[in-house]
Amino acid sequence: MMQWLTMKFVSLKTAHQLDLQALHREPLVSQRTRTINQIRAFCWERGIAVRQGNRSRRAKLSRILATPSDTLSPRMLPIIEALALDLRRLDDGLSSPARSRNSQNGTSDAKG
Repeated sequence: MMQWLTMKFVSLKTAHQLDLQALHREPLVSQRTRTINQIRAFCWERGIAVRQGNRSRRAKLSRILATPSDTLSPRMLPIIEALALDLRRLDDGLSSPARSRNSQNGTSDAKG
């Protein structure tokens, strides 16, 4: 009957922590993560390592798409290009002024 003595209690999350958690549940963030992982997986399968992190990923993608190579087949190149375009679109959507204004106000312009 002394089980409650071994229980560990966690502190409540702050409003800021809850906001960040909600942001990561939004469809744009999860779609962006999915797209990044897909690009990295396609490249990795072909022996191209794409590091984590925005700056290094963008630089590597630019080099991959700018210089033709034997590692990406003619079929794969347009797929990577389309995913990179989707990623840019998602990045733009996540950094839009209306979105950051809505997240500060606690509102969302997402339909559904």
